[in-house]
Amino acid sequence: KVGYPMILSGPGALFGDPALKGAQMFVEELNAKGGVLGHKIEMISEDDETKPAPAVRKAEKLILQDDVKLLVGAVSSGATMAVMDVTKKHKALHWNAVSCAEFMRTTKFHKYYFSNQPDSRMQANGLAKYIVDKMGKKVYIFYTDYAMGQSDGRQFKTALEKLGGEVVGVAGNTFTGDQADPMGPALFRPLVQAPSAFVTVTARTACSTPPRDRLPETRTGLRRQATRSCPRRRSTRRRCE
Repeated sequence: KVGYPMILSGPGALFGDPALKGAQMFVEELNAKGGVLGHKIEMISEDDETKPAPAVRKAEKLILQDDVKLLVGAVSSGATMAVMDVTKKHKALHWNAVSCAEFMRTTKFHKYYFSNQPDSRMQANGLAKYIVDKMGKKVYIFYTDYAMGQSDGRQFKTALEKLGGEVVGVAGNTFTGDQADPMGPALFRPLVQAPSAFVTVTARTACSTPPRDRLPETRTGLRRQATRSCPRRRSTRRRCE
């Protein structure tokens, strides 16, 4: 049995629903070939609501009631770190393939935890070098203000400064799991600083783009324009959370 805590409600369901369907397809393919070592796989999913408290309740339920032997997830770094406490307590195997806050490999790490996702330190080192080499040394950072965004923003600043770069400004927007608040006027402040590049760290993408000579008329337009102009930074799937 495999437990699969996933974002299945709120805006995050746009990510969680297709991810769950993909996992279900993979399980069906494996079972059609005889399963693993002759055993069919049963996957049980739960909605973690992108929040630590529900993630803990669902992880406890999967381990204690459903008797799963492995948890795969969660997605949000905050929820994943909360689930890590549960898997450590119950000595359950825990595989993280998405979340990237560095604490999962430092203060939160335990021997039942595995991850194939590059953490924020690894990603920041690569992105900082690319920006310094290709765009310039003055950077403005936008980030989503929760575990992932805070970790990525902090690690990127450290990596950039080691390469002689300068963070000319930082702005964050809140993320509760139910909604991400618009950055509002924070989107316009970088123009005063004249950075060489913007770096955005949000719940689905992390990218960099050279500043435009002219802003679109609306904040939404700016966000769409920035998204189109840079590729998502990915490991094996989508942007880390």
